[in-house]
Formats: sequence, C-alpha cells, structure tokens
Amino acid sequence: MSARPAQFQAGTSAVPATQVEISVKCRGLRDLDTFSKSDPMCVMFTKDVKSGQFYEYGRTETIQDNLNPDFVKKFVINYFFEESQKLKFELYDVDSKSAKLSDHDFLGRMECTLGEVVAAGGDFQRPLIGQGKNCGKIICRAEELGNCKGLFVVSPFLGDALKSGSDRINISRQFLERDTNVATQLIMVLTEQFKLLVTMFVTYLYGAQSCIPHPLAHILSSKH
Repeated sequence: MSARPAQFQAGTSAVPATQVEISVKCRGLRDLDTFSKSDPMCVMFTKDVKSGQFYEYGRTETIQDNLNPDFVKKFVINYFFEESQKLKFELYDVDSKSAKLSDHDFLGRMECTLGEVVAAGGDFQRPLIGQGKNCGKIICRAEELGNCKGLFVVSPFLGDALKSGSDRINISRQFLERDTNVATQLIMVLTEQFKLLVTMFVTYLYGAQSCIPHPLAHILSSKH
C-alpha cells in the first residue's frame, strides 16, 4: 500500500473539528492457521480526497491465537464535521515479523466514513468482506478525547473570508446539538471574530480606528 503523500496533512482544515479515538474489536474471524488460531492485526486507512487513494493511517498490535480480538491500541484522528472522511479497515493474520502487509494472510475489510462511526454513538458494526461467505464482523467505537471536548477550529484568517465573498460560516447541526456549552462557546468566539471583521471594515472606510463614529466605537469596544 502506498505511503501517505507528503503534501497531505490531516487536521489542517478550517472547519469545526474535534479529536476522536477509535477502538476496534472483531468477532468470528476466519481461522487460517493449521495448528492454532489466527493472529489478527487491524490496519486503518484514510482516503485522500485529491488522489482518491487510501493511505495507511496506523496499525493495532497483533493478538495471538484469537478469533474474537479486542485490540488495545486505538486510532486517534481529527473529525471534521463538514467533511466526508472515508475510512477502510483491513484485518490480517500475521505470520511473520515482516512490515509488508502482502506477507500476511488477508482476513477481510470494511469501508465506512468517520461520520458514520461517530454518529452511531456507541458500537458501529459491519460484516467484513473477503474471501468466503463468512469473514466475521468488525466493531468500531469513536469517543471524543476528554481534553478536546468543547474545542473546535475556526480560521483566524478573516481576510480570506472577505476575499472569497463568504457571508456565513457553516456549522453542522450535529456539532451544535452535541453539547449546548460547546454551542455557546462557539457563538462567543464567532461574535468576537465578527467584531474584528467589522472593525477591519470600518477602519478601512474611516482610515483610522480613532475616527470611527462614537456609536460604532462603543459597540466594538464592548466586552462580553
């Protein structure tokens, strides 16, 4: 599988975002070993929008002789509410210490979006697709990291919004409904950024902030 392209950097979007932790477990995996059970490992891939290709994001540990593994290692990823983030999970029966996935037996795969996993609000499960009719199932769960709850990303480059003619900031309903406190904080931040935007515009019209008419100056200088 190709390496992640150098120009691609997850987490650089300017839309509201939070960081989530994805845990993975499987049930009923195929047994491909003759004298023991499979030694499964899960690999997660993310899809690059520009190239349309999946790139490896990370791997779990290998669990010995287990067809119903609960992987300890979790995948930490930024979740952007306004984007469709494609994910792919592949399971392998690890047969050696080789880092090449092609050197291990393929057990099955599952594709979905990060939004589907998050929206499940608990276990998100789907059957694994591979060789044979029954390849088992994969169960994923996304949990927002505690130190990221209530945080979001808002672009500080307000000039870009003016240049592009943007007249609104799209906030997903799911984001606002998730936590009333988060929505309140977001409104406060956007209010301050709007005030800065107005200040820049009025300053441009009047030449200097000291020349701004008194009513406007009072509003722009008020604290919340």
